[in-house]
Amino acid sequence: MNIRPFLIAVIALVTLSFGSCKTDFELNAPYEVVPVIYGFVDPAVDTQFVKINKSYLGEGNNFTYASINDSTMFANVSGTVTAVKNGSEIASFPLQEMYVSNLDAGIFYSDSQKIYYWVPTEIDFDATYKIDVSINEGQYMVSAETAVVGIVNFSSLFKLKVTTPNGVSFASTNTPGNSSYNDLAVEWSVANNGKRYQVKLIFGHHK
Repeated sequence: MNIRPFLIAVIALVTLSFGSCKTDFELNAPYEVVPVIYGFVDPAVDTQFVKINKSYLGEGNNFTYASINDSTMFANVSGTVTAVKNGSEIASFPLQEMYVSNLDAGIFYSDSQKIYYWVPTEIDFDATYKIDVSINEGQYMVSAETAVVGIVNFSSLFKLKVTTPNGVSFASTNTPGNSSYNDLAVEWSVANNGKRYQVKLIFGHHK
């Protein structure tokens, strides 16, 4: 009688049984506050907005925590945005606090939310803008910087006004048997500091 394979099989079965008994595990790691700052410099508007929130985590359903303002908002935030050009600070703007309401319903709270803004005298396209934030009176110090994306210039305008009663005809059918398509090139110059672009073709009706 060959006992060795049987003994190995019994040991493997016992090991598998003990290994399969424990199925509990910790879903949440120890909570750590992580500041999250989102904003960009938009030369087309006068007021620049910044969102400053914190990560959140709790036992149970986290959808519940997402609907509570205090879960993601810091109690005290102060900061400045500084324009730096050729290694020198040329302007500085304080962050100001405001609440906005009439938000779209969703996962996160929609009654009101706190945002921050700064109002530059002008946007210098050759400057780098740096934000420095102090959270809860220096408990967390966060900084970031960004260049300014330049203006995009299109090679031509792509507005086509159609007056025919049959609407838009994409193929050229003037010659019998010919259904060649006209090429419409969408071309633009690459903006300074601009890396990715998205183009939309919109069909509209104008009376």
